[in-house]
Amino acid sequence: MHRPSLPEDLLPADRLWARAVLLHLFDADITFDGDEVLCPDGGGGSWWWSLGRRPDGRAFFWGQDADGSHGHLRDDPVDFLAGGPEWLPWDELRHEAAGMTIGYLYWWQDGAWARAPYPDDLEDDGLAMSVPWAGGGPEGVLAQTPVEGRESEEAVLAFLDRLERGTADEAAVRALAGALRGGDDPALDPDRALASLRAAGLV
Repeated sequence: MHRPSLPEDLLPADRLWARAVLLHLFDADITFDGDEVLCPDGGGGSWWWSLGRRPDGRAFFWGQDADGSHGHLRDDPVDFLAGGPEWLPWDELRHEAAGMTIGYLYWWQDGAWARAPYPDDLEDDGLAMSVPWAGGGPEGVLAQTPVEGRESEEAVLAFLDRLERGTADEAAVRALAGALRGGDDPALDPDRALASLRAAGLV
C-alpha cells in the first residue's frame, strides 16, 4: 500500500467485507452485528478499524494506528470528513473526529473507494500499518489468524477465495472446520461460523 494510502489500495468493498468477516470467525475480539465488523483494539490497543456496509452495497472503512496515523496530530488536522456523502454515520463520525480518534476514513460508492483530500506533506494515515490484509493478495489474511501448518493455511485460503467469489456454502464451511480440527479447542466452530456468514450475506 502507498503511504499515505490511496483509495485504490483497498480491495473492492465486497471482497473487503468477506475478509473482515472471515477474520471475525477466528477472533472473538472482532465483533460483527450484521452490518458492521469492528476490531476495537488491534489485540494490543495500538490500532483499530471498522468496516460498515449499507444494503445497497455502499460501505465505509475507518480507523487509526497509534504509530502510523499522523493526519489527526497535525497543527492543522486533516478533515477526514471533507467530501463525505450524506449516507455516512455522521453523528458518530463527528463525535470521533472531535475526539481526534480518526486516522483514516474511506467510503465506497459507485464502484470505487474515495476519501478526503490529504495535504501534500502528510507522511501517513496509518491504513497500511493497521490493515495490511485489506489490499493485495490473500496471504495477509493468514497473518491475522491463529492458523498454522501448510494444509490448514491452504484450506483457509481456498475458503477465502470462495467467500470473495460468492460461492461459499454450508458444506464448504463444515469442510473448513474439519480441516482445522485438532486438540480440545477447535479453531473454527462451524455452527457459529455459519450463523455469522449467513448474517453477513456470504453463505
